[in-house]
Amino acid sequence: MSLRAPDFWVRETRGRTMKYVELKLQENIDRSAAEQVAGDNAGIRDKPSMLVAWYDRDLDTGGPLDVCAGEHRSGVLDYAISHGAEVDVAVNNRRYEFFFLRPPTDTIELDRQVCLEAHNRLVSNTFDDVQGG
Repeated sequence: MSLRAPDFWVRETRGRTMKYVELKLQENIDRSAAEQVAGDNAGIRDKPSMLVAWYDRDLDTGGPLDVCAGEHRSGVLDYAISHGAEVDVAVNNRRYEFFFLRPPTDTIELDRQVCLEAHNRLVSNTFDDVQGG
């Protein structure tokens, strides 16, 4: 948890204007907890933010893992910018860095339970023997 309101400013990053937030948290905080606090501090005017990408300096890798695993910070930053990131939240002098975008105002949040029930209704073993099925 941040001890004070986060510092933030707007800056140009590789041709894109982004909100930049710096958070100083407990030194031993893990990435998952840091991501939660970063997400709580990424919104503007209480609007939710969606995580686009993240970077872990200690492990020198980032996510989403399928495209950013093993990438240095610059690769994760390029990915985030090319996918519309609007907010860069740095935790503990960029030990962790999280890139967010605000969803459109007409976006609705899906109910997880309703989605799981719909998925379970559609699951069948019809294609179990098909490669990749």
